[in-house]
Parts: sequence; C-alpha cells; structure tokens
Amino acid sequence: MIEVFGNKCDSGSKLFFTVDGPMYANRAVMKIPVIVLSGSQDGPTFWINGTVHGDELNGSYAAWKLVRELNPADVRGNIVVTPIANVAAFVEQHKTSRIDDLDMDTQFPGDAGGMASQMVAKLIYDEIRAHASFLINFHTISKLYDAEPYTVSKIVPGADPAVNQTALDLALCFGVKNNCVVNLATATGELPGVTNGALDITCIKDGIPAFMGEMGHGGVADPAVMAVARRGLLNVMKKQGMISGELEVPELQYRITKRKFVRSPMGGLIEMTHKPGDIVSAGTTIAHFHYYDDKLTPFTVEQDSLIIATRVYPAFNSGDRVAFLGLEWEEV
Repeated sequence: MIEVFGNKCDSGSKLFFTVDGPMYANRAVMKIPVIVLSGSQDGPTFWINGTVHGDELNGSYAAWKLVRELNPADVRGNIVVTPIANVAAFVEQHKTSRIDDLDMDTQFPGDAGGMASQMVAKLIYDEIRAHASFLINFHTISKLYDAEPYTVSKIVPGADPAVNQTALDLALCFGVKNNCVVNLATATGELPGVTNGALDITCIKDGIPAFMGEMGHGGVADPAVMAVARRGLLNVMKKQGMISGELEVPELQYRITKRKFVRSPMGGLIEMTHKPGDIVSAGTTIAHFHYYDDKLTPFTVEQDSLIIATRVYPAFNSGDRVAFLGLEWEEV
C-alpha cells in the first residue's frame, strides 16, 4: 500500500487520479494526472516523471501504457507516474508555459510561495522526496532536432558516491545504445543556464538515484520510441527486483563522457548529410548550408564524433545548434 498526494492505493491495485495545481486567471485549476500501481508484495517505489517540458510526450505515453498492462500481482513495490508534470506548457504544446516562462526542470525542489511552475515543482517534489526509491525523468530532444533514444546520468559533486553510482547503473541498464555521463564538476559544451534545479540533480542530492531518459523527438507520440521506453522501464524494474526476468539490452552500448553542441556560423537553411547514431572522423562534412542559391557551404566536425542529435527543421539563425556530438566515448 502507498499513499501519495493524499490518495491511498491498496496493495495489489492501481489508481488513476488528478491533483489540483495552481489556478489560471479565470480560476480554472491545473489538473495534474497521477498514476499509481501498488504491487502485491513489498518492494521499492519507482517514480516516473514525464513532460516537465510541455511538448515532450514519448516517455509519458510509454509509462501510462505500461502501468495499464502490468498485473499488480506480478510486481514487488510501487510505481508512481506523474506523466504531465507541466500541465500549463502541455496545454500550450510548448516546452515552457506563457504563464511564467520558467523552465520547470530548473525549479526543483520548488517553492510554494513562488511562481506557478515553482508551485507545481514543490507539489510534486515533496511527494517524490517522501516516497521515491529511484526515479527516471523523461524528456525528448526539441522539435527542431532528432535523436535516437539516449540516457543522461549526472555525477553530482558532494552527493553520496553510492547514489551517483546507482544512477549511472540504472541508466545503463535502461538499455539504449547511447548513454551520456555528465560530471557536473567538469562538464563543458552543455546548454547555458541553471542546472542545479534539475529534477534528477535535486533527487541525487537528496539520496534518490535518478537519471534522464531522452526519448526521441518532441511534439509527437512515436510508437517505435515508446516501445524503447517501455522496454527500458521494464529493465529498470528487473534490475531493482520489482519484477522477474532477464534484462533486454543491446549487445553494444556507448558511455559518452564528453559531449558538445556545435553551432552554425551563419543563417539560412541546412541539409544534414548524417544521422543520429553515426560515428564520423575529424574533417567529415555532416551538413551543408544554403540560402536558396547555387552555393552549398559545408559544415565539418573538428574531431572524431558520435552524433547524438541532428537538426531537422531546416531554417536556422547564426548560433543555432547544428548537431549534438559525443566527443569522448567508450564501448560498454
């Protein structure tokens, strides 16, 4: 049995409900969906969070479908899913919401007296801190880019080394080919902005192993990607003894320990010549620029690279990201 957000889910059962969040100006209330499965046997609590950015859907869909399929009699412990953390941004079909323009994934552990996104972060994180044994925070790459599913696990300075290591292990057993490991003490090439308020980092600081699952392309519900996410969730549950069975992981996995966004020196349109998952050598042209003229300007990589993500929306400005590259990696 588990009680979350004031709702009790008895052992061997499932519960689907919503929690009231902040109000809009017309006093309509944000309804935050929650999914709970309490297994028939004792065990850990696996928290699955999704759509902290409003247009990132694949992981949320996969978690919802999986819980509907699972028989609680076969599960040891509990699953709690907050599939749409950022309801306001979800309604707007955008990464962040116009209600406050905050990136919710930099707002944890939240603030009950803050702005709307901070209020929701507080509401959700209080329950995570009280119940979660480990957590996955689902994301996707931006709508403008494409990527194969990959994980991101972070080594958080000052956190319990055992918690950091468990987070790394869980990310790898999730079972996708590309697995980024970001040491926050030395990370370079990351997106600018605040990282301390990220959900996975906040969890690790509080002793809860957590990692990110980046599940394909934003703004869509892709059945193939959802299948990868479903398999990954089952792998994590098997790893943590929640269900029986062998892990299903690829024969070849990469641990990427250094990555970088490469950016355009000019505006115009772009044609990619390579795709996510390709490994290219230094000097390789991975894209061409043009502006509806007869001159194609090549864009080359400066060093051997594993391509994590590429631009798919063709129009771009100077400084926009062309690709996300792994610069140092090893086979696992």
